[in-house]
Amino acid sequence: MSSETFHSGRDATGLIQAIRSSPFDLVARAELAIHACTGLTNPERDGQPYSFAELHAEPPVAMHTAWDYSDVSGTLLDALTLARIMTGRPQDGADACFARILARSQRDDGLMELPADPWTHTAPIVEMEWSQRGALMAWTTRLLAVDDADAQQRALRLVHGLSRHAVWEGDTCWFPASYLPSGGWTSRSAPGKMGELLIGGQIVFPLARFAAVTGSDESLKLANGLIRFLRERSGAFEEDGAIRSNTAGYLHSTTCFVLGVLKYGLVADRRDYVDWAYTAYRSASEWGTDFGFFPHGMKGKERWQGDVCALQDMIEIALLLGMHRDPTCFADAERFGRNQLIEAQITDFDWLYKPLEVKMCQETWWGNSPPEALSTDDICGRALGTFAGWHAFNDAIDPASPRLMQRSTGAGARAIYDLWRYSVTRPEGAVMVNLHFSRDTRWATVTSYVPREGRVEVMMKTRGVLAVRLPPDVTDPDVMVNFSRPRQETVRNGYAWLEALQPGDVVSVAWPLTERVVRYNMGGVAFTGQWRGDTLLKVNPAGRLNPLYRRVPDIPHVAPHAMASHIKEIDSI
Repeated sequence: MSSETFHSGRDATGLIQAIRSSPFDLVARAELAIHACTGLTNPERDGQPYSFAELHAEPPVAMHTAWDYSDVSGTLLDALTLARIMTGRPQDGADACFARILARSQRDDGLMELPADPWTHTAPIVEMEWSQRGALMAWTTRLLAVDDADAQQRALRLVHGLSRHAVWEGDTCWFPASYLPSGGWTSRSAPGKMGELLIGGQIVFPLARFAAVTGSDESLKLANGLIRFLRERSGAFEEDGAIRSNTAGYLHSTTCFVLGVLKYGLVADRRDYVDWAYTAYRSASEWGTDFGFFPHGMKGKERWQGDVCALQDMIEIALLLGMHRDPTCFADAERFGRNQLIEAQITDFDWLYKPLEVKMCQETWWGNSPPEALSTDDICGRALGTFAGWHAFNDAIDPASPRLMQRSTGAGARAIYDLWRYSVTRPEGAVMVNLHFSRDTRWATVTSYVPREGRVEVMMKTRGVLAVRLPPDVTDPDVMVNFSRPRQETVRNGYAWLEALQPGDVVSVAWPLTERVVRYNMGGVAFTGQWRGDTLLKVNPAGRLNPLYRRVPDIPHVAPHAMASHIKEIDSI
C-alpha cells in the first residue's frame, strides 16, 4: 500500500479549522470524512480497516475484527466513493485496497466470506447480514460512479448467491439464520422470534437499489421475497407498518429494512409498499428526537446511546419520502442532518488529555484480541473526522461505551453526501431547493444564510421554474428577484414557486427565524435545547467528554463550492 493512503492528524488540521468556522460546509465535512475513511487502516495488511477503536484504553487502541472484510470495507468504499464525488478528489490507493479486500472475500458461489484469521474464527464463515450488504452497496456505487464493470459482475454473482441460498415458499423467502453453515442450511425452517436483527432485512435496500440501477429481475424478486416474510411473519410490525415494541433489538436493523421496503415500492411502482414504509417511518421517528438522535437499541442501556447508522437510514427515508410521497419529510431530513449528524462528526479528542471526573467504562474489547490485531499508532490523529460510535444526546462520546465504530463513519459520510446530493434537484424541469444548504449545481448556485438568518439566495443557470422549500410554519416569505419584487411568487405544497426565470437571475427567499427553548426527557434525564428555526444551537446540561451543540448564534454563511465540470453525480438512494 502506498504511503500516500495513510493520513496523520496534521493533515486534517486545516479542514477542522474551516469546519469550526463554517460548521454547515458539507463539502469540507466530506473531505474530512475521506481522512477518516482512510486513516484507521493497516498498511501491513494491504490497507485493511480497523473496525473499532477503544478510546478509554491507555493509549487508545484500534482493533481488527471479523467485520473488517466486507461490512466495514464495503461501507467505507461506498462512502469514500461518494465523498470523492462531492470534493472532486481523485481515487487513490485506499479505494483500490478496499476493492481488493472485497474481491478476496467473495466465494465462488458469489457470497461474501469472512476468512480465518487470528481475530476472526477458526474456519471461514458466511455471515448473511451486514457482510453481504456492505459489498453490494459498495459495488453498486462503484458501478454508478466509475463504471466499474468488475463491480457489476461481482454484484450480480452476489445477488445470485443470495437468491440461491434463500429458502423459498411461493413468492416469499427467508434466511433461516444469520450465519450459513459450511454444509448448507441444517434446517430450512423460517427463523423464529427475532432477536437483535431482522434476519434478511439488512440486504433489502441494496437489492432494490441494485435492481433500480441494472434492471435485475433476480435482485427485485429476492428483495420482495424477504419483504413479504419480514412484513407478514416476523412479528416486528403491525399490518400498517407500525413498529412493535418486541421487534429486533437493534434499531438500525429495523430502519434499514423500512428504507428497503420504501425503495422497492418506488422501483416496483407499489404504492401500498410506499404507504407502509411511510407509516413505519413515522413509527420509527417516535424512538428518536426531533433533532435526529436515534438509539442503537430499543431496550436496555443502548436505548439511550445514539447510532449514526440508524440516523443515516432515517435521513435517507425522509429524503425519498420527500421526493416521492410527502414533501414535508424534507424538513425532517434537514433537521436530522444539520443537527445530530453534523454534530456527530468528531473534530477533536481534547478530552483525553484533560483531568475529568467521569465514571468511564471499565470493560475493554481489545484485551481479547491477539497483538497483531491491534494498533496504538496515533489513533486519535488518524480518527479525526470519524462519526461517533456510541454517543449521547449531548456528547459525541458516551462514557459507558467510549468507542469508535467505522461502520458509523461510513454511514455518516454517506448521509453527508445524501444531504448534498438531494438539497437541489430538477424533476420535470423545475429547479427544486429542498434543503437549506449552500450548493453549486449545473442548474443553479444556492447560498444558504441559515441559521444566521432565514434566507437562501439562488442564482439561476438555466431558464424556467424555481421552487424553494419553506419551513413548515412559513406561508408568506419575502421573495425578491434581482433585488426587487417584479413578480409574485406562488406558495404551494410547502414551496415558493417562481416562473419564467432567466439564466443569471438572482432570487432571494427569506423568512423569520423563531427562537425557542424545548424541554426533553430521555431515560429520566431532563435537558433543554435552544433552537433557532430548525437549528439546535445549545443543549443544557452540556456533555462531559466531547460536548455537542456549542454553536454560536452568529454563524457565518457557507460560500458554495464551485462544482467541477468533470464531476459525475450519482443517486445514492
